[in-house]
Amino acid sequence: MYDPWLRGNGDRWVSSPQVECVYDLFVKDLLLENYKAWDIAKIRNLFIGPVVKEIIATPLISSVKEDKVVWEEERNRCYSVKSGYNLAMRCIFRSDKHHVEGNWNDIWKAQSPHKTCHLLWRLCRGCLPTRVRLAQRYVDCELSCPVCDDEVEDDIHVVGFLKLAIFYKNNIQSDVSTSGTTS
Repeated sequence: MYDPWLRGNGDRWVSSPQVECVYDLFVKDLLLENYKAWDIAKIRNLFIGPVVKEIIATPLISSVKEDKVVWEEERNRCYSVKSGYNLAMRCIFRSDKHHVEGNWNDIWKAQSPHKTCHLLWRLCRGCLPTRVRLAQRYVDCELSCPVCDDEVEDDIHVVGFLKLAIFYKNNIQSDVSTSGTTS
């Protein structure tokens, strides 16, 4: 197999055909036991000439401490569920999948009841729990509208019913107010 593992000139890898026994080896296995130096005899037996020169030319650092895992998201370098969650949320919201263009703050600034703003936001973001959307998320439910039982309940259908409900509400209120003044 020709797995690249040594850097050559520039950004190129040194091609190193390997014998079967080297697949389970680590760099530490190419060092002398209890001594920080290359095991040149072992390296020459496992690799071809130019690769042997590259390996032997690789300098070994004399003061290496034991590796340890650190978490970059915390000052104390220890993992916490909170910091893991925060990192996940930053990654999710950076992706284009969840990003929707526009100034969404204007919806919340509107002089309207909070539930109206919330409904408008859900509608614009495509997260209104209509029966069609629930079925897309594998919720077992009928697709037809429970009010009219005629059409599929999706965003457009819900908005149509909202407009109809507002129309009837306004007409009934105006009928009640006009009928109350004539008596």
